Amino acid sequence: MGKERDLELLEKQILNDAKNGDTTVLAEILESLDEEYIFNSLSDVNQERTNFQHLKGGERIVALVNTNGVSNSYNTPERIDIEKGTILRCPNSGTRMGDAFATLVRGNAVKHCRGYNEGEKQKLKGGDTVGLSGGYKSAPYSLGSIDLRVWEIID
Repeated sequence: MGKERDLELLEKQILNDAKNGDTTVLAEILESLDEEYIFNSLSDVNQERTNFQHLKGGERIVALVNTNGVSNSYNTPERIDIEKGTILRCPNSGTRMGDAFATLVRGNAVKHCRGYNEGEKQKLKGGDTVGLSGGYKSAPYSLGSIDLRVWEIID
């Protein structure tokens, strides 16, 4: 009962202070919370905002984990394994379907061939095209957003 009453009084104090432009107590409480607790307290929408960043175009991104992409074959896109540490240059515009085809700058990316070369693995080289897939959210006519747990923008 004592803790409940104290919390109720503290809540009223914080709200009253905020009305008067003083957020000192609230700021001190928030600073004392650990990062995981703060993140878990956010709504799903705000958690999503902290994990994804909209691409502007032309950024270089580096894979923070092993992930995957796709080839730019319209009828039979092929899986591309992208190794942690691989750097891609994002395109300057998206497609009507929301695809973002980046360019391999450096690192390891392996395409799993289909069709005539079915089953072969082909190592990509600098300048080759990689469609973003793992850690990417598409948006038609836009570059979409990358998951900051999978990719990091380096410039």
